[in-house]
Amino acid sequence: MIAKGQIVASGSPRDLKRLVANRTVVEIEAYGVPDAALARMRQMEGVESVTVETKEQAQVVSVQAREGRQLTSSLMELLTEVRVERIGTREPTLEDAYVALVTSA
Repeated sequence: MIAKGQIVASGSPRDLKRLVANRTVVEIEAYGVPDAALARMRQMEGVESVTVETKEQAQVVSVQAREGRQLTSSLMELLTEVRVERIGTREPTLEDAYVALVTSA
């Protein structure tokens, strides 16, 4: 994997995913998430990264946190004024490993 022209990691996809195996990803699909809420998410204890992807009219907010962190209720408190369609947790993917490596580079 390359970030800013520098090699930040190499190995098989399985090896790269192991770099973030100790994390959980909380995904929130919502409409109109304010920048201030995203900034507060990034400052929460245990949060490693927060990314936002626009999907049609919705935003998909992915929050990577250290394994075992129960952030769902805290994240929802930041979104009381936002229409949330879906929230769930999942294991990190290869893309999550890339995001983690790029943001730490």
